[in-house]
Amino acid sequence: MAADASKFVLPASPNWYCSAVADCSLNRIYVFGARNCVYILDVSSSPPVFEGQLAGHAERVTSVCFCKHKLHANFLASGSDDKTVKIWDVETKLALMEHKAHNAKVTCLIWSPLVTDLVISGDEKGQIIAWRYAEEKLFGGCPVQEHIFSMALSYLSEGELAVGYKSGVITVLNVNSSDGRIYLVHKLQGHSSEIHSLAWCPTPKEHIDFGPLQDKATAAEGHLIVSGSRDQTVRLWDAAQCKVLSIKQLPKRSSRKDKYDSYGPKDRLWLSVCWPAASPGHVISSSQGGELLLWDLSKEGKINTNPLAWATQELCSTLAAMSLGLE
Repeated sequence: MAADASKFVLPASPNWYCSAVADCSLNRIYVFGARNCVYILDVSSSPPVFEGQLAGHAERVTSVCFCKHKLHANFLASGSDDKTVKIWDVETKLALMEHKAHNAKVTCLIWSPLVTDLVISGDEKGQIIAWRYAEEKLFGGCPVQEHIFSMALSYLSEGELAVGYKSGVITVLNVNSSDGRIYLVHKLQGHSSEIHSLAWCPTPKEHIDFGPLQDKATAAEGHLIVSGSRDQTVRLWDAAQCKVLSIKQLPKRSSRKDKYDSYGPKDRLWLSVCWPAASPGHVISSSQGGELLLWDLSKEGKINTNPLAWATQELCSTLAAMSLGLE
């Protein structure tokens, strides 16, 4: 395989229909899962440079997530259909440790933005495993016995976890490391299909302009979360009060006839959301037509989406940096 990312093409892979199969580090190292490997790109320059791959999983890689703390910015967690969760050093490309606590295929995982050694993973049977690897501590729970599609940890409270399920339900959980238990706090109901992506407010202690929703958003005291679903809506929630504050419908594809705009059971629609720390007044989402959409949170009730562009190498690098607050 060539050293330049512009000189190779990866074969089509089912990994792309996973909620967390790519991530970018604080050092601008971008990784993504393809089949049973993790590929590494340096996106600090243009075009990105291929840096190698991580091989060790026996089956498809379903999720990857970098450590969000500068001291261990080169640490990466990965989950797989082989039911294992591994932690890697992307500089040495070596697997440092792993656990096999899941009894089903791992579908997603997240690294805590507040606790350096906390990695939480979920599987297709609804089991959630919290791993404090520095303390060699594993504990789990299964508040909803259903396929987990997405997870996100709060930037406000270290144990506040949101989990999205196949049915469209979102749970808010309390992951308590002290007693080794996972508690169900709330259920957020409103979506009618799979929860593909979740994102907590990245700056919960800072002022954000929510326009006519300002009072309701302020009352949430930072416990705000955005969800993207296969039902083609993006929703803003007050996770503390179990209330939906805003529902944004994806615009229809202009390039296809109306009869094709509805989705069927076999359609591969995917709605990812990103709430960037560098621009917390906006949410970025994918769309039906392939564009990235920019939603202005201050303009509720109006058509407030702008297509950013078709995905390019420069755009991917910029968005990755925005999500981490680097630009």
